[in-house]
Amino acid sequence: MGGGHDINPSTTTTSTMNSGGGNTGEALHASHFTRQRRAAVMHSHVRSSSSSGGHLHDLAADNNSDDHHRNHHHHHRGVYGGKNSMMSSGSNNNKRDFSHSKRTFRKQTLFGIVFGIVMMIALALGASLLAKVFVNTNTGSSPSSLSKMNNNNNNKRAEHAGVFSPVAEGDSRVERFMAKSNCTLNFFLAWTTSAAKFSLRYRRTVESTLKFHPGACLIVYSPTMQLDHFQRFWDLGYNIIVERPDVPYLIRGTPAEAWYQGIDKWKNGEYFFSHITEIIRLATLWKYGGVYLDTDVVVMRELDNLHNAVGTELADERGEAKVLNGAVLAFRKGSTFIHECMVEFNTTYRIDSWGWNGPQLVTRVAARFPQGPELQILPTIGFYPIHWAKVRKYFTDEDPADQHAVWERMKRETYLFHYWNKITVKLVPTPGSLMYKVLNNYCLFCEETGMDG
Repeated sequence: MGGGHDINPSTTTTSTMNSGGGNTGEALHASHFTRQRRAAVMHSHVRSSSSSGGHLHDLAADNNSDDHHRNHHHHHRGVYGGKNSMMSSGSNNNKRDFSHSKRTFRKQTLFGIVFGIVMMIALALGASLLAKVFVNTNTGSSPSSLSKMNNNNNNKRAEHAGVFSPVAEGDSRVERFMAKSNCTLNFFLAWTTSAAKFSLRYRRTVESTLKFHPGACLIVYSPTMQLDHFQRFWDLGYNIIVERPDVPYLIRGTPAEAWYQGIDKWKNGEYFFSHITEIIRLATLWKYGGVYLDTDVVVMRELDNLHNAVGTELADERGEAKVLNGAVLAFRKGSTFIHECMVEFNTTYRIDSWGWNGPQLVTRVAARFPQGPELQILPTIGFYPIHWAKVRKYFTDEDPADQHAVWERMKRETYLFHYWNKITVKLVPTPGSLMYKVLNNYCLFCEETGMDG
């Protein structure tokens, strides 16, 4: 009758009495124990399914439906069939549960292995990409500039394509650039603040330099500018690049190398960026030779005939130099004067003073250095025709007769005009003023104007 529901009451009573009272109690106890065990197994199975990420809701629903039928069926078999029937049923359930657990474990193990392999591949690809970015950054390569270079059929850019390729450690991208460009003269600038602040006024420094020296090499040391910042000039045929300042490489073998050992302390100083720019200009000129320019100058004539020259900022009544300035330096490679300046910088460095390590430094060294082939000192009209204490006037239309007279003399005698940016940075030149004429007469893109020019 195997679990039917139409059992005759009389048959049930007779069978129970023939089996004995003890067997009846034992069978009922076994049936109760079986239900408790199955419930415990079911609870364990549901927890296992949940932890393995399986379809918990569907699995529990199917098992509950099956167990309801099996419990009802085995309840009667337990009462009428005795202990052997219940033990066989429990054993089969245990085997099924154990088999399911093994399958779940295998699935989890396989998933873990596959996930681990995928993560290892992803990490390897990420590390490779980061390595390529790091190499390109430190060697001065730019994916955007490389792409532009490859797509441009300009013969001149193709000739200099090697300049943009990665270089080996210890090599110099600047040296390769100058060697391939066959430059007539080397110019160096430094820009350590935000690239966004390199406005029209400072761009005029680049334009005026290249206007009078179209065959020169112009290197702009900057940690902030994009390497293709001056792409527009390069496309027109000018030799200009942005280079990351590798100070340890520049000062290697120079007296400034000892100063750099204390860089962790010096970089906390108020004037650090001015001081690091000072050491860059000195080391660059000693290593390569050429002309260093501050970015607040406008070139007004050719500088090819300047050799080992520095300008006078302030002179006495007789015109003799009292204060020199290093905003413009034109020196040959390996200059003894520049070498002495680096010695002075290293031995007398002051973290708390801007002028001591700048204008005053070249003044101190020049005072004990004989003038001659190794040092020429230009009068104020050469680089600094207007003193910083009077320069504001020449951004306005005040006293036009005087401004015209100064302008005419500068056109005849001045190599370049240093307009003292620390004082004039917020001033906008009035049309017709001397500064307005300077900014808009020695340029390549003169039709372009800006808020500061």
